[in-house]
Amino acid sequence: MSTNNYSYKNDVYRAREQYWKRVKNQLEQQDLKVKSIHFRNKLLSDQKSMNFKLEYDRLRGILSHTVLNQQTKDNVEARTAKLKSFIFV
Repeated sequence: MSTNNYSYKNDVYRAREQYWKRVKNQLEQQDLKVKSIHFRNKLLSDQKSMNFKLEYDRLRGILSHTVLNQQTKDNVEARTAKLKSFIFV
């Protein structure tokens, strides 16, 4: 009787083996999805930060190397101050 009981437990495990493989696969996919989302958000924030820095450097270059009329100079200085608050906060 004990051998039948053992083989029955073995059969139940075998029947559930595919289930546990599927559960493991789903958990791995969820983990991969979370990591991918985190990686993508980090790339986007790094890209945004770099764009702000590059625009800030470009505006500083415009202010230092060219002659501008007062209205344009005021606009560039205002934008530079706004970018400076984004970058160096």
